[in-house]
Amino acid sequence: MRIVMKASNQNKRGFTLVELLSVLTVVALLLGVSASTLTSSLQAQQLSASANRIAGELSALALQSVRENREIQIRLLRQESELGNDHRLRALQAYSVDPTSGDTSPIGEVIPLESGIVVLEDESLSSLTKHQNSVAPEGFFTFHPAGGTDLPMDSTDKWCMTLILERDESISGSGLPANFRTLVINAHTGAIRVY
Repeated sequence: MRIVMKASNQNKRGFTLVELLSVLTVVALLLGVSASTLTSSLQAQQLSASANRIAGELSALALQSVRENREIQIRLLRQESELGNDHRLRALQAYSVDPTSGDTSPIGEVIPLESGIVVLEDESLSSLTKHQNSVAPEGFFTFHPAGGTDLPMDSTDKWCMTLILERDESISGSGLPANFRTLVINAHTGAIRVY
């Protein structure tokens, strides 16, 4: 003989709507916080990668100057944003300097910074912007074939270029934002370091 027992309805209790909504709210808050943290982390990594790439490009140009026994001038360039609404320092260009006339001609392509990254235009934090002339009003320096640069060596300035996220430029005011990378150029040797 088989005895069939019916389960009581009280043992089959599920989640209430209020409990489900509470759990979903907590999960949504956690996802929101982790997404903003992840975005900040990715942008900081992009900033570091861009600074290291630019430092590598500049080091290669310093070596090219020695190898080819010619001066190579590096100029900071303004470019429009992807939205086309402003002109900020977003690129570098290398120029070969003719030893007799002093005329310059471009070498290779423009070296752009990654999207969303700009050079901070504060002279105290990007001192290269104050080393300028009529041809390179945004800032420049020259690698010499014997090593070194044309940057004044007796100056107490540390010759540098600070990269920041473009969105942080308006937030930072006169100081540095939370994320930045500074490329320091040794005027004596032409060596580039990233901080």
